[in-house]
Parts: sequence; structure tokens; C-alpha cells
Amino acid sequence: MPAESSSEGEHPIPAASGLPVPGYDGLTLASLRARLRTLNVQEVEALLEYERSTANRADVVAMFERRIAKLEASSPDAP
Repeated sequence: MPAESSSEGEHPIPAASGLPVPGYDGLTLASLRARLRTLNVQEVEALLEYERSTANRADVVAMFERRIAKLEASSPDAP
């Protein structure tokens, strides 16, 4: 999966083409929400990282964080 460099040099920014949701950059909050049910924790984390490094929309970031928490809580490995 190709990655772009971040301007700060900390972590590479994942390329949009490598995201688990095709056409991510053109999707609305509602469209993203509809696709979340089919994604696992790692895929949502990849979207969260990409969102934070690009548009950083607070409502999208919060939605991804809530979904990750819900998936982790429902995981058989959760305490």
C-alpha cells in the first residue's frame, strides 16, 4: 500500500486508494456511517488515521472513535 509523506515527517499518510472504503474522499458523513457496519477494527483505525491526517473533520473522527470503541467492547477478547 503506497503512502504519502506527512509534512511533519512523523507518520506516512496512507494513500486514499489503499483505504477499505473506495472513493472515501468524496463520501459524506452519512455515506461513511452506512459503510461502517461492514468494517473491522483495523479498517476503521485506518480510516481514522487517514481522516486525521487529511480533512480532520471532528464529526467523522468522533464517529470512527465511537465505532472502534464499540467493536473493541464487543470483541471476545474484551474484558
